[in-house]
Amino acid sequence: LGLADISPDGRLVAFTTTSDRNQPAIAVCELPDCTARRMLPAPPTRWHWMRDSLGLAYIGPPTSSDIWVQPLAGGAPRQLTRFERDGRQIADFSWSADGQRIAVARSVSSSNIVLFRGLRPTAPTR
Repeated sequence: LGLADISPDGRLVAFTTTSDRNQPAIAVCELPDCTARRMLPAPPTRWHWMRDSLGLAYIGPPTSSDIWVQPLAGGAPRQLTRFERDGRQIADFSWSADGQRIAVARSVSSSNIVLFRGLRPTAPTR
């Protein structure tokens, strides 16, 4: 997994790890010596610190179309964004320097299956 990040207030570090049950998790501990370690379930996608250092924001499953916040104090995650259900998914997000705004990159994936019949190989041209 290998992700780690220092909280905006510089007092905490969060990093990906595995739990005692060998499940993906995020460990959060106090700097400088990683005391008071707390374990949070690891979201399956990108995560970033909230600007107040009180929680971790992540792209929420199952649709990846909204951002959720897991408070460090515990409790259920809360939904931060409520985008229209238009099929677009969040690829990434980032906070503004002052923590007042959030930039979100959303996209939609599409694909087509095409069957070609009767094609014959051609000799290379020179």
